[in-house]
Amino acid sequence: MIYFLTALGCLVCTYRAPRGFWWAIAGILILIGLSSLSDLPQYLTMKGRAFAYEYGWYRARRPFQTIGVGSIPIGSIAILMLMFLRDHMKHLRAPEWLALIAIGSLLNLILIRAISLHDIDYFLGSRLFDTPLSTLFEFLILLCIVGAAFWAGRLPLAKAANSTST
Repeated sequence: MIYFLTALGCLVCTYRAPRGFWWAIAGILILIGLSSLSDLPQYLTMKGRAFAYEYGWYRARRPFQTIGVGSIPIGSIAILMLMFLRDHMKHLRAPEWLALIAIGSLLNLILIRAISLHDIDYFLGSRLFDTPLSTLFEFLILLCIVGAAFWAGRLPLAKAANSTST
């Protein structure tokens, strides 16, 4: 439900911002919300585990999980750098960059959680204020996205007119 509210916040707050960008962010949030409602990440984790059992490499999965967990943030940073170097991404303003980094962080968190490396699961499952850290991270990231949308909607109209929709 929180994903849908965040998507709605992105659309409502950004009446003066590049609409295409914020519609894309809202669409990604809706897809993530739908996948979490359908337990898609857990289903994919169970299917991956069954696949590893079936082909006999479940006991040797730890190095692959470690490589996967390590390569997700590295790959995300590389993608972000490539996006920055592309000319059509340079027009993004600070709120859009904040939202882009936040949505990337959210996708990283979801993918890392899906890989289910026990040490990471233990850390993300530890509790602060009686809430799992992974849930707190998710809420903080979503708060950053809504904050960026609110910020983008409050920028002067002249600045928003200089940037084109993506």
